Parts: sequence; C-alpha cells; structure tokens
Amino acid sequence: MNGESRRSRGVLFLAALVYALAVAFLPWAEWRRAEFVDVANYERQFLASEGLVQGGFATVDEVVGLLTGEYLWRLILASCVRFGIEFASLLTGITLVTSGVGFLLVARSLGTGWAFVLMANPILLDLYISQVRSALASTLLLTVFVLAANSRVRTVWLSIPIAVTALIHTSMTVLGGVAGLARIWARRSALS
Repeated sequence: MNGESRRSRGVLFLAALVYALAVAFLPWAEWRRAEFVDVANYERQFLASEGLVQGGFATVDEVVGLLTGEYLWRLILASCVRFGIEFASLLTGITLVTSGVGFLLVARSLGTGWAFVLMANPILLDLYISQVRSALASTLLLTVFVLAANSRVRTVWLSIPIAVTALIHTSMTVLGGVAGLARIWARRSALS
C-alpha cells in the first residue's frame, strides 16, 4: 500500500472519528430544546431486561415469534445489565459505532466533505442518538451489503446476517428482503 493511500485512509478514519465523537458527546438535546423520546423507551426496556437476566428468555416455538420478539436486542440489553454496563454507556457506545461506520460508508462513496454535509442532517442525528436500535440494525445491514457488493457471496449466505439484524429490529426483515431481491434481479439482468 503506498503512502498516499494510507494517508487518505487515515484522513477518512480520523474524519469518521471526529463525526462520531461529535454525534455522541455534543449536547444535541439541549440545542434542540427537547429530549429524544426514544431514549426513554430504551431506558424502560433496559431496566425491564433485568428480569431477563434472572429468568432467562421464553422459549420460541415459531420463527415469527422469534423475529417479532427482537430477541437479540433484548439479549444485548440483558447482557449489559448482567455485566454492569450502565444504560448511558450502552447508548454512547452504540452511537459511536453506528455513526462512525455510517460516516465511513458515506465518505467512501462521496468523500469526507460531502459526508459531513449529508451526515449533519437532523434526521440522521436523531437516528444515531435516539433510535439506537434502528441505527444498530441498519448499520449492520448496510455493512453487509457493502461487503457483499465487493464479493461473489451467494445471496443465500446474505440471509444469515440479514436475519441477525432482524433479531435487533424487525423492520430489517423487509429492508433485507427488498435488497436481496434487488441483488437477485441485478445478477439475472447481468447474465442476460
């Protein structure tokens, strides 16, 4: 790898780190003069997950129940409670990772300047700060798609990480299904 390539990657990662730190630690709720509503819902789920640590998860008799129960998200919450991770630390950690990876995905295609412009969108800030479950699942899903676009991975293997994201947020089932169908369509179009 030449020096120029290393330098540009370093700038990209530094820009992603700056963006992620800004998203995670600047007082956005104070600036917008309103709390992030979803944070209170997640805190209730977090506190309720303490019972999951002691009682375990209910058995799942059907796939639909597994998907609609979003068990991986509940397991993440319960594990944080079990290991003594505070709610605020969990949110900050997810915000740092998802906003940083999201910035990298955008900057990789459009450059760091445009990434800062586009990623300053209040809706994206709300996603990363308040809707952390959606941010986590969609960031994982987008990362899978980016990695898969650069490989010859069979579509059937992509269903595994898509299913994992659906266990965090059910809406990823629809997004993953649409993306999978688009991938099949694109491959068939390329063959004909």
